[in-house]
Amino acid sequence: MTLESEEPQCVLSKQATAKAVALEPESEKSALSPTADLGELREFVRCESLERMQLCMRLQKQQEMLEQLSEGVMPLKSDGASGGSLLSEDLIVGEGPWHNSIVAEVDALKLSMQHLSQDIKELQECFDVRPRTGSLVLKSGGCQAVDEFVDDGRFVQNDLDRSPCKAPSEEGSFGGGLNFEPALDLQWLEERFEAPNQCAADLTSVEQRLVDEFTRWLGDLECDFAAASWLMGSFPSGRVSLSPRFHDLTAGRPPLRIPLAERRGIQLKQLEDLLRCLEQVAAESGGLKWRKAQAAIDAADVNLYDLCDGLIKPLTLRSRCSYVEAVAESEDKQVPSFFVSHWWGHRARQPPETLNPRRVAQSSAYRFEQPPEPSGEPVASFVAAARNHGLVRGRSCEDAYWVCAYANNQHDALAEIGSNPKESPFFRALRLVDGVLLILDGLGPATPFRRMWCCFEKSLVVSSFGRDRDRHLLLDVACTHEGKPELLTDGLTAEEARMEEAHRKVAANSSGWLAKSQREGTFPVQLLQEGFQICIQKASASREEDRRRILNVIAGKPDGELDTPPEPEHSAYQAVDRSLRGLFAVATWRTAVEQGRQISEQPHGLPLASALRDSGRSELTFHFSRCHQFSDEGLAQVVESLPQELRMLSLQLEACQALSPAALMSLGRGLQTLTACNSLDLNLSFTGICSWESLAGLSAGLRQMPQLQVLVLEMEGCTGMTSLDALTACLPSLQALRCLRLGCARLKLHGLGDLGEKLAQCPLQELRLDFSGCGDLESLDTLAALEIGSMSRVDWCFPRCTALMVRDDFWKALHLKSLHSLRGLSHLSLNFAHCLGLQEVTSLGLALEGTELATFKVNFHYCSALAQHLQWSFLTVPAFQEALAKGGQGRTCVRDPAGKFQVRVEDSEEEEEEDGR
Repeated sequence: MTLESEEPQCVLSKQATAKAVALEPESEKSALSPTADLGELREFVRCESLERMQLCMRLQKQQEMLEQLSEGVMPLKSDGASGGSLLSEDLIVGEGPWHNSIVAEVDALKLSMQHLSQDIKELQECFDVRPRTGSLVLKSGGCQAVDEFVDDGRFVQNDLDRSPCKAPSEEGSFGGGLNFEPALDLQWLEERFEAPNQCAADLTSVEQRLVDEFTRWLGDLECDFAAASWLMGSFPSGRVSLSPRFHDLTAGRPPLRIPLAERRGIQLKQLEDLLRCLEQVAAESGGLKWRKAQAAIDAADVNLYDLCDGLIKPLTLRSRCSYVEAVAESEDKQVPSFFVSHWWGHRARQPPETLNPRRVAQSSAYRFEQPPEPSGEPVASFVAAARNHGLVRGRSCEDAYWVCAYANNQHDALAEIGSNPKESPFFRALRLVDGVLLILDGLGPATPFRRMWCCFEKSLVVSSFGRDRDRHLLLDVACTHEGKPELLTDGLTAEEARMEEAHRKVAANSSGWLAKSQREGTFPVQLLQEGFQICIQKASASREEDRRRILNVIAGKPDGELDTPPEPEHSAYQAVDRSLRGLFAVATWRTAVEQGRQISEQPHGLPLASALRDSGRSELTFHFSRCHQFSDEGLAQVVESLPQELRMLSLQLEACQALSPAALMSLGRGLQTLTACNSLDLNLSFTGICSWESLAGLSAGLRQMPQLQVLVLEMEGCTGMTSLDALTACLPSLQALRCLRLGCARLKLHGLGDLGEKLAQCPLQELRLDFSGCGDLESLDTLAALEIGSMSRVDWCFPRCTALMVRDDFWKALHLKSLHSLRGLSHLSLNFAHCLGLQEVTSLGLALEGTELATFKVNFHYCSALAQHLQWSFLTVPAFQEALAKGGQGRTCVRDPAGKFQVRVEDSEEEEEEDGR
């Protein structure tokens, strides 16, 4: 077969070019006639075999030339530019990851052609032993011979299946073998002789057709070989030198050796210095001239492949260290706090210009379009994402992030990564950090969802590795949208958590969850579409062995079996997929609602419901507070998608004004399916949905949760609620309930109904009641039925209940006298500030005598019916009892040097009132 183009040339120095052997035109040979006899056929196959042998010899010489490029690194001369392999006095070829890749590709081509040459030889022998007549025609009864012929032909297909010519590695990257499909199509041969008594068949035409199949395949092989030859000529030629500004990055210091790669995080300020240096050099030089035969690169377009080949490897060549070691001053300052999971991009292969387009189209290695240059995430976008993450998370400029491109020694990256993913720097670094920052690209888009290493890193977050820690691994998601960095955080940031804590104390303060939703409101949730459909066994890797080992690690295979073929399906794969899909669904649900995105299984919808339903999650938190777009339909979607395995559910719906009482009834029906749930936190404050009927529906759902141990129910500001009876009806059914926190602030209640009697039937250990601001509440008598001495924590808040009447009989009726013998109670907090009807607390003080509470606090500010010296907060039982005993000689009680509590006679600075919020 002949190439339909000129021979490819390798752009090297004269010295190197002399060692390269280009493809030579094939010698002319006569075509095989359909009526050729056996001798002519044998001659044809002999010529084919000889031609293939000659081609293999040429390939061997090309291989030697490549070995010179990849292994023949000679010492640099004193006047040579740093950062390359010296091939001659006038040429430095920059090192790059393509060296070994091209060697591997050409080696695969060579091996494939050797297999094919052997196949043709065996086919020739197959023809030689066939019985023939003078007319080369099989008579009736010769079908058996044809069947045997087909069987002999099948060995070729089987041999090809065992050859290294498999599917191309992802996105056409090198090193994964090649694919030439279809290799051989023998179906036509079987179909031709299906008739059992076919009277005649021209065996010569069959042989020719079979040889044609070989030659067609050889054409594809030859095309790919020519492409590889062209690629060898794409090595950058000329001197590779660094701008002096790049050497400023190291400040003239020798590298700081950090033996453990997992401790080589790169500080935010070091990333900023790197980007600033790129911009300065590009501005001074009119761009970065790092790509061969192309225009200079703008600093904003530099990707990690450019940076690695043009800066990192030349800068670290002499010391053969990582970039972090080259710029670090102190090992302790490089320990990472976050791990960055991202996609480098791909080194795209441009088809050789010397190849005929039709031949290129036939070659499976170039069946898909590729941009002409390496493409991937720009370094500038990466730095912007990291910078924004640091600002949002409240990190300092000296906080370090673990990034493989900067942490691993790029001169020996494979050795550092190793063969066991569980022993790789990636895995070890994840043990040190607080969380993972997943950076999504816009090219794929969101390629990390389809990359094996990225999927492995995310899988560790949702596995026991990331959850069985003092603090579970966080997973933040970043991207760049319309030139602006965006970030989804896992939970609240430190500042937002402080805001939320202040909001819980005083509702007028800004909510941390609201601040989070506003910050994330412009995140492009469509980028996470791939995340909702993630399938880890379909993820790709640059090296097939990495993919195989990672899947085996996830499947739990022992270390000795990591190189065995992975299972095509495994429950561990599905568990990881489900967990990640559910994680991304929860993270984006509110943003999707606020952006008006369609949540459905339709082609353009977001499949959040199915992703969550199948997630298998045991804990789930939704914050829709003040989400004005969240409607009854939205709540129904959430409730219907709750996993049956759920054990903890937190649903925050504060001030969702679009909800109606029907939504609460729908929620009650959904709760009936969560029979395994043991913790429920519902915030219905300021929704206006708590009517008698809706609470009855919620109560019906709670009755069907026999495992419920913790119930938190916030209904502040639901002014349409005038009675608790519909809700409290479910309490006797909750025999596993240990903790109840009931928030009923600012309700129009006149009484508590039978709340105390129903609570007394629950085995409670912790009880918090908040009726702050219930100005119509008149009596607490029902609570006298409680045995709070058997509990461990009691927290009652009744501030500003101005109509409330509490006499000494209430304290006597309450079973407090048993406290001194029942040591279970460790925390007691009572807030009755501004309760004008609180008339006496003497019996409360007597009941507490002899107790040893870990924490104690009572607030009687502005309880005008009490003596003036009691209208304060008391933080210890002795202080409270001393105040009762001294009868008003002072305002506060303090401990004297002897340890005895005394009343301070002089006035103290007035304390600020606490309203219990």
